Amino acid sequence: QYTVLFFHGNAGNVSHRLDTFEILHELGLAIFIYDYRSYGNSTGKLSEAAMYRDAVQVWDYLTETRAIPAEKVLIMGRSLGGAIASWAAEYRTPGGLIMESTFSSMADMARLHYKPVPVHYLLKWSYDSLSRMPNIQCPVLYIHSRDDNLIPFNQGMILYDATTARKVFHEIRGDHNYGFLDDHKNYVAGLKRFIDSLETDP
Repeated sequence: QYTVLFFHGNAGNVSHRLDTFEILHELGLAIFIYDYRSYGNSTGKLSEAAMYRDAVQVWDYLTETRAIPAEKVLIMGRSLGGAIASWAAEYRTPGGLIMESTFSSMADMARLHYKPVPVHYLLKWSYDSLSRMPNIQCPVLYIHSRDDNLIPFNQGMILYDATTARKVFHEIRGDHNYGFLDDHKNYVAGLKRFIDSLETDP
């Protein structure tokens, strides 16, 4: 059985991911999720560096304290969580990485949403997944919708093109927040094919 280490998006907290838990449970997966600092019931001061440190601590808890083999952990990030997931997958080696509806970097998103104002020069958060993808060694699944109204479809394609490890791109339908529900059957089928491939492909 695989355990999914899930990094959620910017909005809400772990209690808002029950629909996702049901889908992953349907696929026979165990799930570990936590709130980022200052989200939900978590305390502490939020920063990009702190998010990365916490991600590694959670990974070490799963693989050392809980003794789950690294190849049996799947790292999954949705939206903002994709940036944390890609960082964790670069510095640790999971059985697979799932990047859902996520972006290449915060600077790229700033250029998309605030052009022609050069606000990317003022950003204190980088969330630069693009620079990490060539260094990630595990298989990667990308999930994105052309209907995504917040993070454009081509952001997923940019990350996919930069990935040198074995990779799959699975297109779904629906908007940014509800595509995985609106296109449920297709979404689940894509996840299942990827997970099954981890057992059969070299």
